[in-house]
Order: sequence, then C-alpha cells, then structure tokens
Amino acid sequence: MTHLILIFTCVTLVTLLIVIYKSLSKLREMSEQYWGNVQALLNRKYDLVTVLTEFIKSHSKDNSDAASELIEAKLKTMQSFTPLQKSLTEKSLDDNITKIFEISETNKDLIKDEKYLKIKEDIGSVKKELMVSSSYYNAIIRDYNSKISSFPSSLVAKMLGHYSKETFDVDLNFQKANKTQ
Repeated sequence: MTHLILIFTCVTLVTLLIVIYKSLSKLREMSEQYWGNVQALLNRKYDLVTVLTEFIKSHSKDNSDAASELIEAKLKTMQSFTPLQKSLTEKSLDDNITKIFEISETNKDLIKDEKYLKIKEDIGSVKKELMVSSSYYNAIIRDYNSKISSFPSSLVAKMLGHYSKETFDVDLNFQKANKTQ
C-alpha cells in the first residue's frame, strides 16, 4: 500500500511539473511572438519616419532642423533593444513626430500635399496598431510574470531558466496625435 501511495505521489508531481513547464513555455513563446509583432510595427514606423523626414527636407528648408532631430530620435530608438529601453526612447520619437507635424501645419502648401497627408495618415495608423499589439504583448507578459512568481510555478520557473520580462508601455496620447493629423 505504501508503494502505491509513493508511486501515485511521484506520478502526480511529474504531471504537475509537465503541466507547469508546458504553460510556462507556451506563455514564453506567445510573448516572443507578440514582441515580434511589436517590433515589425516599430520597423514600419521607422521607415515612415525616414520617408517623412526626407519629404520635409525636400519641401521645407525651414523644418530641416526639426527633421534632423527626428532622425536622431529615430536612430536612438532603433539602437535600444529591450522593451523598457524601447518604451523610453519611443516617447522621445513620438514627441519629435508631433513636433514636426505641428511645425508643418504652418506651411500651407505642405498640408495640402497628397503625399504628406498619406504619410501622416500612415504614421497615425501604425501608432494605433502599435497600441493594440503592445497591449496584447503586455497582457501576455503580465500573465507570464504572474505565473513565474506564484507557487508552485516559481520553483519550476527558476529550475528551467524562466525569468520575469519587461512590458512595453507606449504612451500614445491620441487626443494630441489626432489634433496634428
């Protein structure tokens, strides 16, 4: 009888370990997938920033300083790798995008240009998609971090090299962004 209890206990523990391992692995994979989606949108945004700055420089010599600042902010953001670093540098990039749109509003020819309006619309669209993707990513990260910090998952997580991950917080002030669009 004692052997049966011991065998049952071992089987239960192994099953529990497998279930915890699978759930942690699934959450890790999902977080990597969603982070990939966020990075793809960020790359699209960086491409649009390049197009915007080239357009601004070719159509408005007065805005070339603001365009240069925007490029610097983009490069700084592209050089950051972790979600936390990206969050911090994205704020600066978004501020510079807003600034260049505000400055451009004084140029009557520019604000009527179809290409300029298309670039502006595309940037706004990417920002909205980025907000949605980052909220999915952050939800998965919250679940993952919660899972690895709660018992008994925390014991398995440490043994298998699962550590907490950073969220990606994008502060997209849409009222301000919509005023400039």
